[in-house]
Amino acid sequence: GKRNKKGRKKKQKQEEEGAEEFKDYDSWLEHIKCQPKYQEAMNYLVFWKDQKEMWKFKKTLQNWILNNLYDCELINSHYFKIVRKYIKGLQGAAREALKKEAIKIIEKKKLNLSKMEKLIEDEERIEKHKSKKLKRATQLA
Repeated sequence: GKRNKKGRKKKQKQEEEGAEEFKDYDSWLEHIKCQPKYQEAMNYLVFWKDQKEMWKFKKTLQNWILNNLYDCELINSHYFKIVRKYIKGLQGAAREALKKEAIKIIEKKKLNLSKMEKLIEDEERIEKHKSKKLKRATQLA
């Protein structure tokens, strides 16, 4: 019926777009690194670094880089060094958005660290209490 036809169309669209299910991050990473967009983005960075006078700005590649720059395996340390230099030349909204996102990540990490420190303190207090309880029990036995 109608519902089945929609399901087939959706599946066909996903296949056309190359949408796949991946069993884990590594298989996804391997897939992405084989994609033309990944190769283009990395080449774009290297070309920017080595051939600035011939390099041309490409918004789609810049967006791909900015959307993936926190993935340490996708953009390894070699490319990230280039990204850091490239970012210095960013202007306007892109630069502001990147700065806001970086600050947000830092603040979230700080919050998580303080929560983790609190949990460790609580755990230490519990262990100390258990130790005292055991000591008292042995004194009474």
